[in-house]
Amino acid sequence: MSLENKENESLKIIGRAFSTFTSGLATTFTGGKDSLVVLHLVKRFCDGIVPIPVINIDTFIKFPEIYTFRDFIAREWKLDLRIASDREAASRISIAADKGECCKLLKIDVLIRVIKDNNLQASMTGVRKEEQETRATESHFSKKDNPPHTRVNPVLNFTEDDIWEYIDIYALPYCTLYNE
Repeated sequence: MSLENKENESLKIIGRAFSTFTSGLATTFTGGKDSLVVLHLVKRFCDGIVPIPVINIDTFIKFPEIYTFRDFIAREWKLDLRIASDREAASRISIAADKGECCKLLKIDVLIRVIKDNNLQASMTGVRKEEQETRATESHFSKKDNPPHTRVNPVLNFTEDDIWEYIDIYALPYCTLYNE
């Protein structure tokens, strides 16, 4: 499938998300390339704005360049950026000791809280099938149970090369760490 076809598929998925989840829809933004492309696709679909909350999970272990880029995009694109974290959990665990526990406490549990606190029915992500084995079984609209919500994956069929080609075509800024 060509990149143009993948873009059109993504825009249709975003349109379906907006029409299905008339309230309680958000998108996530990590500061990375995949979620950047999702944000840009939402912006294109919505005539230059991102009219929904943009959720960023702050694990406190990101490089400073990621925070700088996240904040730059939030200002430039006038995002309703909502930063969520659990500083207390971060202070009581050894980050590198147990990746699973770290991910659960600093990402998953925080995201569950954000979904509940904001009454989110769905969140758009930058998940791509080729990233990891477990994501290969994802669908564009993946229902999740805890808490009940739908994960919308507009760039699910993009490859990493597609992501970089998209960024190049639209001359999108991206975090400088990718160049290092």
